Amino acid sequence: SGKTTATPRVYAEYFRVADRIENYSTHDTSADGGCLLCKAPQLTGFSAVASERFSWTLRPTAVFESSKSTPADSGSATQHSLHYGLDFSVRPSPNWWVAGTWHPNFSDREPDQPALTKDAQFSPWLAETRPFFTQGSDLFQVSSVINTRQIANPDLAVQATGRTDSFASKWLLAEDQGGGTVLMPGTYGNGGVMAPKSRNFIGRGILPTGNNDVGFALTERDYGAGRGSNQVLALDTHQRFNGDSQFSGGLAYSQTSACASGGALIECARFGGHKFNALVTRKQDLLDAGLFLGEVSTAYRSDLGGQAQSGYRELDAWWWPSTATDLPWGISRMDWQPEWVASQDSSGRVMEQILPLGAQLTFQSGPVLALKLVPLAKQRLSADQSLISTRSLNASLTFSPSTTWQKCWIGVTTGELPDYFNTRAGHGYSISTDQVLALSRALSLHLNGSWNSKRATDAAVSGATIREGVALLTANYQYQSFSRVRWATQWQRYLGWDLATAPATAFSGSNVAHTLSWIHEPRVGLGYSINLSHQASQDNATPKNISLLTLKAGYAFW
Repeated sequence: SGKTTATPRVYAEYFRVADRIENYSTHDTSADGGCLLCKAPQLTGFSAVASERFSWTLRPTAVFESSKSTPADSGSATQHSLHYGLDFSVRPSPNWWVAGTWHPNFSDREPDQPALTKDAQFSPWLAETRPFFTQGSDLFQVSSVINTRQIANPDLAVQATGRTDSFASKWLLAEDQGGGTVLMPGTYGNGGVMAPKSRNFIGRGILPTGNNDVGFALTERDYGAGRGSNQVLALDTHQRFNGDSQFSGGLAYSQTSACASGGALIECARFGGHKFNALVTRKQDLLDAGLFLGEVSTAYRSDLGGQAQSGYRELDAWWWPSTATDLPWGISRMDWQPEWVASQDSSGRVMEQILPLGAQLTFQSGPVLALKLVPLAKQRLSADQSLISTRSLNASLTFSPSTTWQKCWIGVTTGELPDYFNTRAGHGYSISTDQVLALSRALSLHLNGSWNSKRATDAAVSGATIREGVALLTANYQYQSFSRVRWATQWQRYLGWDLATAPATAFSGSNVAHTLSWIHEPRVGLGYSINLSHQASQDNATPKNISLLTLKAGYAFW
């Protein structure tokens, strides 16, 4: 008849009937009813969770721990302990959820998955894997303001999460009994420090307005009378324009009270600082561009975010156009990646100036080749150092050899590499690799590492050549049926020079850690976990072994 059938526009609608039934129905909005699903019967009839009603869960727990350590400076030490705890959760309404824990034990959590960076001494922050803190953690995604891993050893914690169409929030109160280890940034690397006792409060709220949102964060860490405190108030916003442009910005103010005791007197000094950041991005099919501006004052401090106290200003701008037509040699896409990065301290001294000129080639068969020329790179780690100027060339290749060998990445850098101890560049090279293998659905291997070799300028201090290397092999096995069996092992080998000492000293060491867990946690009834871990380390020929057995049992009422 010559009639053109309109493009079908079909959607599924969900709605709730009373408090026990959920319905799905299909609808057609085409002008002529050109719909294939309209004749299908309505999908109805499966039971839904009665979320309109009050619900609760109570789980008392008992934990037995036995540890044995053999440090080199003394004989072996064995310790046994028995702890009791309680986990509970309450859902007073569909939009609110409240949970608490008393004397928690997180031995059955997912083990940390450390990642190595090119500068091995600067390890990234560890991800939060403790189940209590991961619930609703998407609301805590505020850069450098909230990091619950800074709560090292909680004794009592309570949190409440609320979500509606117009407002979402999460509130957390935790008593940290101290003694655990937290990561703190330093000039020459990140290091672990013992967390003191503290009372911690975190509040986070998000107000969505269409595709945009505005949020706030409140954090407070109180170390008790005579020991100081830290408070942070932060505001942030995320705005989206025309589908491909976004703006993200944040402003934070901190108030810190630092106390020091001299004899019988305790003196406390209060100081305030601020942090500001703004990011504008535009992402299209063939363009990725952005501009980042940030500033952190010298007095700014965020104890629950792990923010370093040193002040700086930073600018990062990039314009990455792409080409996807008329490309030779089986290339499907070419990305040009020029960028400019600059930072200075609060006194105006230049800390970093980097101009990387990159290009990325994506082949139709899958491999990705990245080339980066850095004709200008000036940087220093601290204000008392002089600027180190380097020029280098970097190449990396990423591909997936097979369904088992899922990822193979190799990167090579040659040219002038920074020698921070001698405060000038040394000619050399760096090789890095990252490999991921999935041997089965339950077993995976991850190997990454780096090797650096550069010519030193002061042979009397560090020898003619400085070599630094680190390798990390992680194996994970997890079988899940009615119960979960999980095994993880990590092997690490490292060597290099400790640049934080004067003169620099060579170091080397290795670390092997094994964790075996059998976890059974039903929603209602008896649950238990058995965890056995062993860690053997050797630092400069000094061995150390630690073994830990944890038995945890609990009964959930619902």
